[in-house]
Parts: sequence; structure tokens; C-alpha cells
Amino acid sequence: MIHIRQAQNGDGKGIIKCFNEGLRRSAYKYTGSNRYQNRRDVVDIDAMFQKNKKGAFGFVAVDGKEIVGVCIFLAKDSGRTRHRGEVSWGVHPDYFKRKIGTRLLKAVLTEASKRGFVRVEAESAKNNIPSTKLARKLGFKLEGIKKRGLLIDNGKYVDTLIFSKILT
Repeated sequence: MIHIRQAQNGDGKGIIKCFNEGLRRSAYKYTGSNRYQNRRDVVDIDAMFQKNKKGAFGFVAVDGKEIVGVCIFLAKDSGRTRHRGEVSWGVHPDYFKRKIGTRLLKAVLTEASKRGFVRVEAESAKNNIPSTKLARKLGFKLEGIKKRGLLIDNGKYVDTLIFSKILT
């Protein structure tokens, strides 16, 4: 059974393992990063969750002891954009089509609302049909298109879609 819980210090290794597997299988070819994550990235992720900042949190999907999905919310602490944050998600390829992304994103949206955020933004490659469907399913509205917003590994550009959701 898949359990959804808030990400915490110590989850970095499992999050990186999940992400790297998605890259290895080309399941994440439309993400913003094509670099395999390493030990230093684990430290950075754990530090983010350890600080327990208002605008830096996430949820993970766990199967037994393995992290099989993640959804992360990041926002600025101050300034004129402190009311909004950006969300990103990923699910291990073996766990696609099990509604894990939906459960993770719902958890993050609920937590963002509890923390007083008003707006959530997401960017998805136009070709990333599952992410686009998930954003729309949970009430995100298309605000625009970034032409050539992403350069993928084969040297081709892909347009990205800009979504937002107003929480209150």
C-alpha cells in the first residue's frame, strides 16, 4: 500500500533515487533537469526539509521503505511574490497510472493553503501529457505558453505550458 506523508530530513536519498530512475528510463525527458543527482544533492534536499521553512516543503509517496513519488513546493520568504510558490512532482516509472501524482499534489495544495499561500504555479512541457492532465484535473488554469521553454537532450526545443491555481 502506498502511503503519502510530509517529506522530512533523511528523505533526500530516496527522492534522488526515484528521480534518477526516472531519468535513466527516459521517463523524465521533459523535466527541467537532465543531470543525475548525487550525494551533494541529497544533502541539499535534506537541508531544505530540515529547516522547516514556510515556503519549502514537500510530500512523498512511500511503498514499504522506498520513496516512489515526490511533490515539492518552493516559495520566496519575502518580497512581492511571497504569496505564491511553484510546485513540481515526479513519480517512479514503476508506479505510473496509480493516482500517486494526484494524491501528492492534493497534499501539497492543502498544505500550501494552510500556510497562507494564495497562488500556486506549475510549468510543464507541452509534450508531457500526464503532467498537463494532472494540473488541469486539480484545477490549474493555463496562463500561457513559453515558446522553446525547454531544451531537451536531443538538442530540440519544446514549448512549456504555464499553469496556476488560486487557493483562496
